[in-house]
Amino acid sequence: MANPRLLAMITAALLFGGLHGPAEAATRVQLQAIEQLILEEDWQQLYDFLQSNPELLSGTGALVEQLRAFAQAYEDPSFLSALFQPPADLPDIETVQQQIESY
Repeated sequence: MANPRLLAMITAALLFGGLHGPAEAATRVQLQAIEQLILEEDWQQLYDFLQSNPELLSGTGALVEQLRAFAQAYEDPSFLSALFQPPADLPDIETVQQQIESY
């Protein structure tokens, strides 16, 4: 699920004509790309985009901090496993195989 705070910040920046202060290096095109990647939940591409545009992670400000927090969290291996945890109520594969074989 997309980070609602980060998505809100990106959307607000697009609506109000970009960023001001330290994060003003982000262009409208970059903000649109970030927004689209968040909406698509394409975390690898978002991480790659941020790594390709390090100026977006420098400085201070709420948006920069959120982008930097995302990049740091993404580098943590538990980040992806937390996104893709199967629901707790799914049966394990062995149980499913046994049920299939019993028919």
